[in-house]
Amino acid sequence: MNIRGRLLVHAALVPAVALGGLVLLGGALLQGNLLKAVDEQLSGQAAVEAISLFDNREDPHLHLSKSPLLPEVVDFVAARAIYGPDGARLVSEDRACPLPDRMPASETVDTHRPILSTVETAVGPARELRVRVISPEGRPHTLLLRSPLGRIQATVGTYYRVLGFLALAVAVLLLAVQLRLSGWWAGRIHNVIEHMRRVEIGDLASRPRPDPAKDELGELTAAIARATERLEEARRAQDRLVADAAHELRTPLAAMRTEVDVALRRPRDAESLRETLTDVREEVDRLDQLSTQLLDLARFASGVWRVEDGNVRAVLDAATEAQRPLAEAKGVEVEVAGPAMVHARFDPTALRQAVENLLSNAIKFSPVGGRVLARLDATSEAWRLAVHDDGPGIPPSDRNAVFEPFHRLDARISGTGLGLAIVRDVARHHRGRAFVADEAPGTTVVLEAPA
Repeated sequence: MNIRGRLLVHAALVPAVALGGLVLLGGALLQGNLLKAVDEQLSGQAAVEAISLFDNREDPHLHLSKSPLLPEVVDFVAARAIYGPDGARLVSEDRACPLPDRMPASETVDTHRPILSTVETAVGPARELRVRVISPEGRPHTLLLRSPLGRIQATVGTYYRVLGFLALAVAVLLLAVQLRLSGWWAGRIHNVIEHMRRVEIGDLASRPRPDPAKDELGELTAAIARATERLEEARRAQDRLVADAAHELRTPLAAMRTEVDVALRRPRDAESLRETLTDVREEVDRLDQLSTQLLDLARFASGVWRVEDGNVRAVLDAATEAQRPLAEAKGVEVEVAGPAMVHARFDPTALRQAVENLLSNAIKFSPVGGRVLARLDATSEAWRLAVHDDGPGIPPSDRNAVFEPFHRLDARISGTGLGLAIVRDVARHHRGRAFVADEAPGTTVVLEAPA
C-alpha cells in the first residue's frame, strides 16, 4: 500500500469506523439506561400496589387509578392487572397496552421477587414485571405490570438518526480532508523519490522541486537538494582531478620517452647516457612525488583517520626540522614562534603532512636569503598556525583556487600543485579550515582547527 492509501486508511477510515463504533456504543448505553429507568418505574409502582392491593379486604383492587394526580402521570403509568390463584384476571387497567385474559400456569410466579422481561404485544414490545402477592387468606395472586417501549424506541431511533448523520458528516469531512492532504503529502514525497531516482542513474544536474512547507519533509527536500549540489560539485572536482592527474602524469612520461628515444637513435658514449639517465631519474622522482601526494590526497579524502591527544607544537617542530635542509639549500631562514605546549586532538600523520606542505610552499616561493615565520597561537577552544613568507604573494582572485588540486601560480617553480589541496582536506577533517590571510607583503597561509 502506498503512502496515500495508508494516510486514507489511518487518518480517515479508521477514525470513521471508530466514530461509528462510538455512536453504536452510545446508543446501546442510552437504551440500557432508559430500560433501567423503566424497570425502576415498574418496580416502584409494583411496590405501591403490592402493599395496598387488598387493604385488609378479600377482593383485590388497584389504587393508582383513584389518585388525583393521575392526569399528570398518566403517560408514565404502566398497564396493570391482578390474576387470581387459578390464573384468571380479576381486575386490570390496560392503558394502551393489552394484557392477557388469563395467566397460564407455566407463567405464574412462585417467588416474592419480581420478574422483569421484555415481551411482544399487539402494540409492539413492552417491558413486563410480574410479582407474587399473598392475600390475607393466604391465597397467591400475581400482579402484572406492562409499560410499552415505543417511546424508548423512538428516542433511541432519534439518537441514531441525529448522531448517525453527524458521524457520517464527520466521516465524509475526514475523507475529503484526507484526500486533499494525502494527495499533497504524496506529491511532496514523490518529488523526492523522482529526484532520487534521477540521482541513482547519475543525473546530478537536476534538483527536486522547491518545497515551500516549513516542516520536516520540507527540510528534508532542501537538505537533499543541497546534498545533490555538493555531489555534483564533488563529481566535477573528481573529473577535474582525474583529468589534471592524467595531464600531470603524461608530462614527465612524455619527457622520459623523448630522452629515451633520443638515446636510442644513435650510439652514444657513457657520459651522454649518464646525462640521459639522470634526466630520466629526475622525471621518475617527479612521478614518485606526484603518486605519493595523490595517494595522500586519496587517503585523507577517504576519511581514514587516527585521532589522538597530542602537542601541536611538537608536530610543528618536527616538520620544521624536516624542511630545514631545503631552506638551508636556498638560504632561507625558518623561524618558529608560539607556546611550547598546544594540547589538541588530531591525526599526527595527517597534521605533519599538512604542516610540511605549508613550510615547503613557503620556502619554495621565498626569495634567496628570505625568511619564513611559522607562528602558532592557541586558546582553550582552538589553535591556529600561520606560515608567512616574503615571496611575491597571492592575488586575491587566486586565494581560493590555490587549494584546488594541481593549481599552480607559477609553472616555472617545481611542484605538483597538490600540497595546499592536502592542507585543505586535513583542515576540513579536523573540523577546521585553511585559507590565505589578507596580509601583505608576502603570503600568509593559515591552518586552524578546534582543540
